[in-house]
Amino acid sequence: MFNGAGEASRNGEFRLGDWLVRPSLNQLSREDSVVHVRPKVMDVLVHLAEHGSEVVSKEELVEAVWAKEFLADSALSRAVFELREVLGDEAQQPRYIETIPKRGYRLVAPVVRASQASTPAPVTEPPRAGWRVWRIRLAVLGGLVLVAAVASVLRFRGVAPGKPVGAAPKKLVVLPFENLGPPEDEHLAAGMTDEISGRLARVSGLSVIAGTSAAQYARTTKSTRQIAQELGVDFLLAGTIRWDRSGAGAARVRIIPRLIRVADDTHLWADVYDRVVNDVFAVQTDIAEKVAQQLDLRLRHGERDSAGRPPTSSPEAYEMYLRGLRYATLSEGEEAQRMASTMFERAVELDPGFAAAWRALATADGRSYHYGFDRTEERRSAARHALDRAVALDPDDPETHLAIATYSYFLEMNAAKALAEVDNAERTSGPTSVTLAWRAYVLRRLGRFAEARNALVRALELSPRDSSLDNEIGITDMFLGRYKEADRYLSQSAELTPDQHTAFEWRSLNRLLWTGSLSEAHEELAKMPTLQRSSVAFAWWVQEMCEGEYAQALKKLEFLPGETCALQFNFYPRSLMEADVYELMGEHQKAYNAYDGARAVLEAEARRRPEDPRVPSALGLAYAGLGRRGDALREAERALAICPQSKDSIRAGFAVATLARIHLMTGDREAAARLVERLLTTPTHPNAAPLVWLDPRWAPLRDHPRLRSLTVGRPAAP
Repeated sequence: MFNGAGEASRNGEFRLGDWLVRPSLNQLSREDSVVHVRPKVMDVLVHLAEHGSEVVSKEELVEAVWAKEFLADSALSRAVFELREVLGDEAQQPRYIETIPKRGYRLVAPVVRASQASTPAPVTEPPRAGWRVWRIRLAVLGGLVLVAAVASVLRFRGVAPGKPVGAAPKKLVVLPFENLGPPEDEHLAAGMTDEISGRLARVSGLSVIAGTSAAQYARTTKSTRQIAQELGVDFLLAGTIRWDRSGAGAARVRIIPRLIRVADDTHLWADVYDRVVNDVFAVQTDIAEKVAQQLDLRLRHGERDSAGRPPTSSPEAYEMYLRGLRYATLSEGEEAQRMASTMFERAVELDPGFAAAWRALATADGRSYHYGFDRTEERRSAARHALDRAVALDPDDPETHLAIATYSYFLEMNAAKALAEVDNAERTSGPTSVTLAWRAYVLRRLGRFAEARNALVRALELSPRDSSLDNEIGITDMFLGRYKEADRYLSQSAELTPDQHTAFEWRSLNRLLWTGSLSEAHEELAKMPTLQRSSVAFAWWVQEMCEGEYAQALKKLEFLPGETCALQFNFYPRSLMEADVYELMGEHQKAYNAYDGARAVLEAEARRRPEDPRVPSALGLAYAGLGRRGDALREAERALAICPQSKDSIRAGFAVATLARIHLMTGDREAAARLVERLLTTPTHPNAAPLVWLDPRWAPLRDHPRLRSLTVGRPAAP
């Protein structure tokens, strides 16, 4: 057993197996690796070490580490999970921490007090040598990013790093305000909730759960205590809202908010606001100030000014803006994003000085361009114009900096600029789930997947019921070859939002890459709602080809919303997808005709979209199908020139995969094998990783010597 329990052990160093643990520094080190963990995570490890190999109950750990703090059920599990990640441990075959079902945890590695220890110098990470190296790399980078994040938060709160920090911020969630009016006013209630949440998020000393997590509780039957446990909050703000347009005068709005303290289910404050719609912004600010007062917090002068400044003088423009937000968050589908842009356009027509609407319009147009719905110069110019107007009207708002970051990411592939603007946004707002998520998206484009994952995990802590963040962590784990962890996060996403399609698409692909099981992948796709979406059609098309069900593969193209499968990284005319299937069926003339039809469509698109790398990649495949090797390679190389690895490692991965297929289609197996080997041994987008052992289009490459030892996507042994 560890000698000298209590505070002495929190300050003393000890060894856990081959790791040197320095509790006072929140640091673990081994050979060339130095990793930092959160203070609470270190406290869990220290308490376990104090008991050596004895079992410590979960209740005892919670009492020892969190004391009187309110604790979400997942906090201890997450701390143990983080320790296992850092230590390179596995729950099923533990070498450091063992879970004792229904009892608690214990250490299985020897614990020895260290009388002296030296701090290993930071080292440059070695080249990739398999997924085990990536696990270690994730732990090291995760620790470094966490240290940087702590310093960022301290600066934001006016505390220099190294100085003592005050009490932890109080945690609150603004639950969706209930709409007591007609269903068509639902967007107004949702918008009001978001606006109040946004104002409260500016209060120093208050941590507000992101709206994406709060939205899960609309019309919930769960108790306040259940909600608080799931979100890890101390206070809930709920309420009702009704718009009244029946009178002869100005429309009125009636809002009844109520603030609840979870610990004893006490209603700390409630009020009734019955105002004309023009006063709605003053009401939002007053609610934020009253809540802050009840929590013994105060809006500083700058916070009060920004919170109290009405975004527009036009109620009609504001309503259009709220409608646009509703569409923008309703779905990532093409129609929803176009409707969002239309609503924001109406808002700025009604009030050209409405900066928030201009920002939202720039983001919506950028999203349509980025996702491939409308990758034309007209859409790019519209997004640029909206962003310029937002910057001119309100250049210092953190939301403006975030809008610049999204434009740089969506349309310019300028990762350095995007990261700089995320930094600018966080200097004012502090890290939020939104800024952290955007940081992660940009880091992934740079190939810094471990850092991206760390940022996403931090975002999930701020928005713990956000299924989209679970999806993104799962996808990032797939980049890193962590298929088991990916499955867990994607499953959580599906449980939170069972009517989505995204988590099931990714779980299906994850199964193919992880186990090679076509039946398991099929089962996941079968859980998806039936939707006319390009991503749904694409997932089924690949699945049916892998199963050898070629007629079904053609039939699944009925899920396409039009004649083109327009995805973020692919732009395939239906005829190009049909051509691949016909080729597999041995109907070579049909395949040739379909490839030629795709060629005609893509040559026209290439003139319309000269900077879109998806188009030359697809055109290269069409030329390859027609036997035009020179033209095919030229187009594939052009795609790589548009999106080189240095600017966007993800897009470049897709371009490399296409180049490999072109080499294979035109008879150069060696060049194809060399590129596929690179794709399967380097973190890349899961959809860009060739399913060599499952997809019959890659069958001619399966016996190549370069690929025999690779296991990614290889069917599991019976």
